[in-house]
Amino acid sequence: MKTKIISFLGSNILSQLILLIAVPLTGRIYSDYEIGVLSFILSISAPLGYFYTLSYNKAIMLPEKSEEYHQLYTVSIFLSVILSIFSFLVIFILTLFFDIDSYFLIIPVVAFSQSLYGASKDILIKKGLLNVVSTSMILNAIFAVVIILSGYYVKLSYWVLISSYVIPNFLATIFIMFYLKIQRKHFVYSEFYEIIIRYKSFPLHQMPAYFINTLNAELPSFFIKQYFGAAILGNYFLASKIVNKPLSLISESLNGLIYKDLSETNRAKLDKKMNTYVGLLFLASLLFAVIYLIFGEYFFSLFFDINKWRKAFDMSKIIIFTTIISASFSHYSSGVLVKRKNKIFLVWEVITTLVLVGSFFLGKSSTIDFFIWIYVGVILFRYLLLSLLFNKS
Repeated sequence: MKTKIISFLGSNILSQLILLIAVPLTGRIYSDYEIGVLSFILSISAPLGYFYTLSYNKAIMLPEKSEEYHQLYTVSIFLSVILSIFSFLVIFILTLFFDIDSYFLIIPVVAFSQSLYGASKDILIKKGLLNVVSTSMILNAIFAVVIILSGYYVKLSYWVLISSYVIPNFLATIFIMFYLKIQRKHFVYSEFYEIIIRYKSFPLHQMPAYFINTLNAELPSFFIKQYFGAAILGNYFLASKIVNKPLSLISESLNGLIYKDLSETNRAKLDKKMNTYVGLLFLASLLFAVIYLIFGEYFFSLFFDINKWRKAFDMSKIIIFTTIISASFSHYSSGVLVKRKNKIFLVWEVITTLVLVGSFFLGKSSTIDFFIWIYVGVILFRYLLLSLLFNKS
């Protein structure tokens, strides 16, 4: 199993390295406005992707019986299909009566591709098929880079960028389906209702919490577009990618494994193991931040036109502080999940969201740099509160 985990982490890091290539490619091929539109679409589709499954996919790691977690996967996919179709129809009807940009119609498709691929990875991790997850992530990353690069030849503005998120998710999911082999016996429709009721705490408490959690991460994009415009949002998006992608080599690679490991850990050892994970990730994040703050401009100039993206670089030196905090302390959410403290998690999300929105309203007349510093302060408060709730619950 240790060999599988090492291979899994190595493959995940490779996929993130491939995606890291996409960041300078995006900066050289696309304008700040096009990147801003992409960021705005992702800021809506990300929380929608969590809403579509009603968080039943987050329960996949808990049951021991294969029939039960297969049923949870089936419920997740069924709900995603129904809710994505419904949301598409709602947006389509709205476009008939209101002046809404055409790119809003693609949002349900982006969200559905995210929820479908995410749930498929969850069940593979539960089944121990880590090599398949790794391969799918590498394929996803390669497809994304190829599509982004095609934007140099295919002049379709932000549509190519949007496709680089949708098409790879669907292709990677198709690859997974060949290995998943969900047998017909797992589709016991008479047990659907029983499964839905048994894990009702997930849509009642976990789904709103995860929806708000994802919305929290995207809220800066909403406010930046409103206050400063799509071009500044494009700079913010690129700056976020520059500092977040390197750390996601470790953080995102470990996320699923941490959740699985904690769900199988004795409760008496849970707090110590969780704090160890967070401590190690914090040290790794801090080391990266120090290196970036000292040598960042040199490395930035190697891959980007510093004159074109100077604003993005200046933003990245502030955003790096949110990255240090979130890349490590956000994993406490996995610990809260395992403890089944869904109500506490939801209350935490609501409180910190209200603080975040209130703070952003105060930053309406500020500069973009001061606005981001406000975000850093709220993120610090948010995750310190989460760590306190985990260790005291």
